[in-house]
Amino acid sequence: MTTNILFFMYKKSIFVLFMFFLFLSVSGQNHTDSIQVVKAINITQYRQSGEILNFKDFEIIFRMNQTSTNYLKSAKTLNMFSNIISSSGGFLIGYPIGYGIKTGHYNMTLVAVGCGLAIISIPISMASKNKLKMAVDNYNSRLNSNGSIDNYDLKLGFTQTGIGLTLTL
Repeated sequence: MTTNILFFMYKKSIFVLFMFFLFLSVSGQNHTDSIQVVKAINITQYRQSGEILNFKDFEIIFRMNQTSTNYLKSAKTLNMFSNIISSSGGFLIGYPIGYGIKTGHYNMTLVAVGCGLAIISIPISMASKNKLKMAVDNYNSRLNSNGSIDNYDLKLGFTQTGIGLTLTL
């Protein structure tokens, strides 16, 4: 009889301890401050609580907002594609010019192709910035005036690591 009571108390204390750490970790990962867009002369910075955000920070902040996460993934893909094309264009501009300075023979065809690639990368880069802005706008629109997130749904179901609670916005 006493072993059953001790076992029940042990299970109850483990459950209370588990719930304490669960709620502690959930409140410690809560990003409910809005994201501000700060525009300088030729650069746009995104800040939250005074800190400048990068793509990794956006992934953490948007992890519970599926729409913003989709916009962010699209922005990252477009940004990578734009960087590859613009870097290739820069190489195709710079290499023939350097080779021409050294030897006196300029390959203007490669320079023209490089200029074309550099010009093509500009609208792709602008599309990436627009997608990121859409993600931030979507995230900010989901916040209340007091900075808390509304319209959430807590479900018990399967996750990537097993059975658990899933919070969706």
